[in-house]
Amino acid sequence: MLHALYRAADRLPSEPPGNLNSPMWRAGPLVAYTFFDRPGARFNKPTIFAHAAWWLAQRYRTGDDVSQAIPYAVFGFRVEGDLVRVE
Repeated sequence: MLHALYRAADRLPSEPPGNLNSPMWRAGPLVAYTFFDRPGARFNKPTIFAHAAWWLAQRYRTGDDVSQAIPYAVFGFRVEGDLVRVE
């Protein structure tokens, strides 16, 4: 769930009052795999992940112009490590 908090100063005078962009809801699975974990290593915990989600509520995903069946997808890679070893 995403809920943006806008102040009155954030809007143009011609914009309607209220928050038209929130809340937004999406749901879907997140899958991650960590290859190894070696504490203290410079290159540690390499992890790949994928997240696919479908909009449950969003201002522009009403099904009229853009189908709600098109997923929001994220693919990524992350790693941890120590640049300086402390012994």
